Amino acid sequence: MADRNYMMISDQMGHIAGKCYVLSPDSERGFDPEQVADHLTESGTPTTVISNVQAIKQYIDTEATDDEHIVIFGSLYLVGDILTLYKKTL
Repeated sequence: MADRNYMMISDQMGHIAGKCYVLSPDSERGFDPEQVADHLTESGTPTTVISNVQAIKQYIDTEATDDEHIVIFGSLYLVGDILTLYKKTL
C-alpha cells in the first residue's frame, strides 16, 4: 500500500481532523507511518503513530469523548481489522 499517495490523502483529510492517529497495515505493501505523521504534524494536525489496531480500539473505548467524531479510513484491511475487534466484544 506504499504505492498509494498518502501525502495527498493526508493533505485532504488532515485539515478537517482535530487530531490523527496513523497506523501502517501489517503488509509488505505498508507505508512509513512516521513520514505521514510528520507531514500531518507539519501541516498543523496533531498526529500520533500507533502500533496496532488494538491501540485504536483502546483509545476509542477509554479516551474518546462522547462528542468526539471518529472516522476510520484507509485500506479495507484496516477497516476490517477494526470491525473484527468490535465484533469480538459484542
